[in-house]
This record gives sequence, structure tokens and C-alpha cells, in this order.
Amino acid sequence: GGGHTCSHCAKTIDDGTTRLFSGAHDAPPGEFRYECSTCVAEDKPPYVLCEGCWDAYTAGELKHASGHNFETIHPITQRHGTYNSPGAPGSASPWGGLGGGLSVGRARDRLRERTGL
Repeated sequence: GGGHTCSHCAKTIDDGTTRLFSGAHDAPPGEFRYECSTCVAEDKPPYVLCEGCWDAYTAGELKHASGHNFETIHPITQRHGTYNSPGAPGSASPWGGLGGGLSVGRARDRLRERTGL
């Protein structure tokens, strides 16, 4: 599963992939994380905050370089767009996009014609 470490409290921020791909009901649900895009742009080590530390940061209890911008990164709750996704994003078929809009039923018919199954 994918995890990121909070730069402040060092807790693991689960990005939701463990639960999504393992299907384990006891896997942690994904959490938001807040990444400093300014640090990334300046080739500094990533500065990432978990939800709890982000709340402290927005309340002014936690300091980071002033003027830096944070990006909110949502937990992954769907397989769309992940690198090992079956088929094209938006494809509802577990077999993926078959030949650009060819329906699974037609594919089965053609298979039956070819193999006699």
C-alpha cells in the first residue's frame, strides 16, 4: 500500500491504496495529505502534513516556511487512473476497453464463433 510520512509528527498517512487494492475491510481508509508544492518546485525534500498537523498549521500552531503553498492531495478511492488499472479510465468493464467500444457480448460471440465454445 502507499503511505507517506508526515514531516511534522512522522505518522504514516495512508493514501487509500492498501484498502482499495487489497479489499481488506480493516485496511485504513485513505487520508488527505497536504504537500508543500513550493518545496517540491525548489527541489527540497517533500514537506508533507497529515490531517491533524494540517489543522495545527492552519491554526497557526505549526510553522513552515512563510509564503509556501500547499497542495491538498486526496486519498485514492477509485482504481481509475492508477497505473495497474484494468482498461482505460472511465471504463466500467473489468476487462478494460475492448477494441474501442466493442461490447463484451460481441467479443464473446466472436470467441464462440472462432472456438466453438
